[in-house]
Amino acid sequence: MISNYNWQIHAIKNGCLCENDGEYIFDMIPGAANFHTHGMEQYNHPDFQLVLDYDLDTAAYILNTLGERVSSGERFNPGDYVKGIFEDCDVRLETFEETGRDVLRVIVPDANNVFPDEEGCRSSYLHQLWPTEELYINHDIEKNTRLATVLELNGGFNVEIVRNGDVTECYLEHKDCGIKDFMFGVPEQGAIIEDILIEKISEYIELYKDKYFNRDVTENTEAYQVLNRYQVNINSYDLEDGFMVDACYCDDRMLLYLYHKDYGIKTLMLVWDKNTEMNYEVFENIGAYMTAYSEAFLDEPESR
Repeated sequence: MISNYNWQIHAIKNGCLCENDGEYIFDMIPGAANFHTHGMEQYNHPDFQLVLDYDLDTAAYILNTLGERVSSGERFNPGDYVKGIFEDCDVRLETFEETGRDVLRVIVPDANNVFPDEEGCRSSYLHQLWPTEELYINHDIEKNTRLATVLELNGGFNVEIVRNGDVTECYLEHKDCGIKDFMFGVPEQGAIIEDILIEKISEYIELYKDKYFNRDVTENTEAYQVLNRYQVNINSYDLEDGFMVDACYCDDRMLLYLYHKDYGIKTLMLVWDKNTEMNYEVFENIGAYMTAYSEAFLDEPESR
């Protein structure tokens, strides 16, 4: 909370200490914050909001400058372009809801003076047009826990057999690639017999190599055998726009894989310590991974 005038600025920003409970805040999506004023009603004027993740001094300067101008008798309306905040550009004001009241949100153009509703605006500025509630991380994210059997093959390949209720899914992965590819054609219902997988594994491995390696693997593709068999725990997290994250707990590590419900490829994002909590720090770069995944695999890239 910033209080240098006869109004207040509440700062909800990742890394700030919350005055109410003494805990550090990690509630906002990457690049977002919720700076807003309280007290403009004494001037019969809406309060202001800023949602870019500025440092506290910059945010206070922007909101206090607007507050000073209101206290001097100036009035602002939705759609106004306001000069005098930045030397090289105007800012725009739009009405949004914040904690059950209408506020005037300060919309800032990117470094090329492009606003978020204009073509070519940098992606880190687009969330300025999102409703306030969408700027917060969903801490009640749906989680599904299940068990997977991993067959470790010679040549650096693994087969992951995931049982999710009555459905069984098989994924092929090479330890140096970080991509799990869904094995189409393997029976998805009932028990999976390892002999069936091994019988077909050379065919799947050749397809995998063609897709991801662009080189030959020196191992004899006609002699793949199971070297080791073990189980891993998987927690799946349901994200927006059809995306999922699998957290695979293996030995002393947690491996995070991103995938889309409509596409059979899982890509390794991060390797964390096994005891890492699934909080903001884990998901802080998820938007960038989702964008990259969309560009690489999906026919129609997701907007965010």
